Amino acid sequence: MKGAVAASCCGQMSTNEQDCVRALIEMYRSLPCLWKIKSKDYSNRYMKREAYEKLVAVYREYHPTETVDENIVRKKIQALRTVFKKEVNKVENSKKSGAGTEEVYVPRLWYYDLMAFTRDQEIPRPCQTVTSLCEPSPEDILPESPDEQVPLQQR
Repeated sequence: MKGAVAASCCGQMSTNEQDCVRALIEMYRSLPCLWKIKSKDYSNRYMKREAYEKLVAVYREYHPTETVDENIVRKKIQALRTVFKKEVNKVENSKKSGAGTEEVYVPRLWYYDLMAFTRDQEIPRPCQTVTSLCEPSPEDILPESPDEQVPLQQR
């Protein structure tokens, strides 16, 4: 399995492996409980387990001699999404750099268009800088009890 993930990252994939990745992505797209954050089924662990079983079945079609389980398929999907996100970031960074339309990065990832449905499904993490880590949190600023509330004029 590690070889397949590494091959997909390096672009040296066999036709059979490309077919496998294409089939995995198509099945993954048909299972929004795995990728669509705003789906009501996104937090349903039972639906997710069934969805991963479907992905395992697809993977087994192309790798009948390998031992395949949910963890292997999860890692494969995560690797595909990570490489896709890196390509998206390259495109976005080239646009932000002030490059002209001719100089904007053109994605070279063969499955870039196949994974485009996941593009707006990333959860942005809150940015933490050194200053934001040092600033007091709202809980630190608010008084603990109503007795401690003193009007600003009296402080």
